[in-house]
Amino acid sequence: MAATATQTGVCLDRYFGAHRVQLQGLQQDNNTSLSLPCTGATIWDAGVLLASYFADHQHELVAGQRFLELGCGLGLSGIVASKCGAAHVMMTDGDVSALMAAEKNCVGNNTETGVCEYGVLMWGKGVVLDTFLRDTCQNKSFDVMVAADCIYEEYQIKPLMETIACVLTHAHTTEGKEILCYLGFSRRGVPYECVFDEAEKQGLHLKPIPNLATDLFGTECSTDSDFWVTALFTLQLSCQIKTDL
Repeated sequence: MAATATQTGVCLDRYFGAHRVQLQGLQQDNNTSLSLPCTGATIWDAGVLLASYFADHQHELVAGQRFLELGCGLGLSGIVASKCGAAHVMMTDGDVSALMAAEKNCVGNNTETGVCEYGVLMWGKGVVLDTFLRDTCQNKSFDVMVAADCIYEEYQIKPLMETIACVLTHAHTTEGKEILCYLGFSRRGVPYECVFDEAEKQGLHLKPIPNLATDLFGTECSTDSDFWVTALFTLQLSCQIKTDL
């Protein structure tokens, strides 16, 4: 991944498949968020991994699909999705400054006019999520939900999983199918067991995507290993999982 320091921050400049993306942010992932004023202003490893996955599978996973992104930050996943042919990308974040940066990056990367949309969304059950479900999910259809590198502390897990579960339950897709959520997760100081446990409590089935985990050095490894740091998962409502009898 090419990244160069500029007066306005770090510039990510790399290709995702055939699509070049240039991204302005404060810094690259250094495996911690404790010193950052805004986690949404960083280019995180799980976001890069998820964007690469979408680029590698753009025809079967992205083209023509309608995306909802939670914690969009600088907009990497959404920008790559739009360049890979997504019909619509709704980028959300709880930080207005992050949304402004995402919009600026979308413009800078010449995303197709009208494809990307932006909205403030705080996670967790309550008035804000209820309003979002009523005003947005009832009036728009989504096929894919994305949450890339949204967990830095344990207290964030519950509201994120609540939000994912509520959207999967109440939102509808273009063709009436179940929405699939992709989660990019870097372990850092958060035990992955906490993520799995909370997902189960919220009625969600969390499944690793095979061969899409990397260690501290970016080398591919398995989620069965104790050394994986960043990995991709899918999330579905447990009640929608088909089991073999």
